[in-house]
Amino acid sequence: MSRIPIRIPGDDWGTAGVQLQLWLVEIGDEVQAGDALAELSIPGIIGDLAAPASGRVVELQAASDRTWHAEDVVGWIEANG
Repeated sequence: MSRIPIRIPGDDWGTAGVQLQLWLVEIGDEVQAGDALAELSIPGIIGDLAAPASGRVVELQAASDRTWHAEDVVGWIEANG
């Protein structure tokens, strides 16, 4: 099985620093592509981080006050098939 990175999307969040507020999934959870995995925010905007692929969540960075940027890897999914 291949490991797929969970990245902060650049298209939706641009160059602004993003806060990873909380995970909506846990390690070991099965997810489908497009499922909401986490809540992200920048001042004035809150949105979801979508699963890039279907599979099992195998690694997550801790939600914290750290600022993340577009394309930063915040976790991994082990893809099905």
